[in-house]
Amino acid sequence: MSTLFKALALIGAYLLKGMSIFVFCAIYKTSSATPMMEQTGAIDSPTSFTAGLSSSPSSSYFNPAALSFAENHLNFGVVALHQSLDLSYYDRPSSADVSPEIYSAMPINSNANIAGSTAPLPTAELKPRSLAQEAKQQLFINAGMTKVLWPKRLILGFTALIPTHRFELQSPSFVDERAQYYDNQLKFERWGDALEGLSTTVGLGVRLAETLSIGMGVTLLNRAIASSQVFLSDASYEGLSVISPKVEVYSSLSPNFSLMWTQTKSSQDEASPALFLSVFASESVEVEGKSLVKIWNYPYPEGESSIVQRFTQTYRTLPMRIRWGAELPLSSLGLSTHTWSIFTGGVWARWSQYRDRVAELAKWSDQVEVSGGVKWRLNHQQVAIDCRWRPSPVPEQNGRSSYVDPHQLALALHTTVPILKRLHIGFSFQGHYLVPRIDLKDQRALSPVIDEFSASVDNVSNQIIESSVGLQTNNPGYPGYKSWGWVWVGGINFVWYDQ
Repeated sequence: MSTLFKALALIGAYLLKGMSIFVFCAIYKTSSATPMMEQTGAIDSPTSFTAGLSSSPSSSYFNPAALSFAENHLNFGVVALHQSLDLSYYDRPSSADVSPEIYSAMPINSNANIAGSTAPLPTAELKPRSLAQEAKQQLFINAGMTKVLWPKRLILGFTALIPTHRFELQSPSFVDERAQYYDNQLKFERWGDALEGLSTTVGLGVRLAETLSIGMGVTLLNRAIASSQVFLSDASYEGLSVISPKVEVYSSLSPNFSLMWTQTKSSQDEASPALFLSVFASESVEVEGKSLVKIWNYPYPEGESSIVQRFTQTYRTLPMRIRWGAELPLSSLGLSTHTWSIFTGGVWARWSQYRDRVAELAKWSDQVEVSGGVKWRLNHQQVAIDCRWRPSPVPEQNGRSSYVDPHQLALALHTTVPILKRLHIGFSFQGHYLVPRIDLKDQRALSPVIDEFSASVDNVSNQIIESSVGLQTNNPGYPGYKSWGWVWVGGINFVWYDQ
């Protein structure tokens, strides 16, 4: 009985130690969703894209059940990423431009979309269309650990990708004609600044039997509420203005669960058959905002004392995902070698529930990505090649929206070499090819580009405005665009084993 009591006390102590990690991250509010880890996979693992087959610290996120087969060790490294993305806009016909006459226009049809719901600007006053490139180069610190709480039964894991440039970037954007009021740019939806932010996950692996384990991990997220009170002494903005902003940031957790089976290894150099399945809850960084605008001597509606404006934004959104993987030694296929194995895996993602940066349902489609490769291992030395095909969930952008997201084909190379008995070093290199994609607008689309300057007359002369005839729009994706690119990722990782 005393032995059992000591074991439970030890487990409790380590769990409390693990919970301190949660508290630390929650206090500093720097955690966020993990698109970077989804894009690059497990940098500290030979099976980078087929992540979850190894017992490295990144399994805390990809497959916490694998932690139950881990030893005590620490990981530390750096990951560098360079994005060479390209977006070419097709030339706009001059007849589609909104002329300055929009300021004196009165629509012939009273239900038209000008000066109220869309209020377009003259095209000549807009910024030139371009590609937002706020995060071409990025550098991350890759840190992690695994800690045996109960030998061969309970192992704690922690992994984090820490950006060195900035911890957080929240850059809203519109994918339709609303972009004209701001930067008039389009962005790559799953690259660029979508990778900015800290990724942090804590996981726990529990061995149910010699070959079977379960696991649970939690990714740390944040949610911000911003409110601002604005006082204007003059509605023309020429007088005194006083702004009093208030920001509240809350932490939250996004869980993931996994199940893994692996055959017991007879030696450290022998590859072992393995299967795993992981389920991830949806996650995102949410921002809610409210402005209370007070204008001196303004005729507010009865019972009101300010003009209320609200907004909601979401960043680094990931939908519900199901990940799976399998590894099979070549010796199981009747070959003599026991140091070689093949592996394969995939991810199903519920992109149909994806919400964009302005928290609007994007109407994408669910997708399945597949990966696989070959691995060699001998005396703690490992070499692996991993390939991945990741189809885009974005349907043909022939209507009002202009999401930018080509299909992705990627290749990863990884090698691990012992340099001391307890110190190993790993090198990773990845190339991601964003397959060229062309999106052309079609007025027969279900939700076509809208006519922002509908047929109108001059509100003084009452004469028809010739520039209002036909389709005029400031939609940045009109009449079409081509997207493609390369992303290069390199990493170096040091692993220190306790024994």
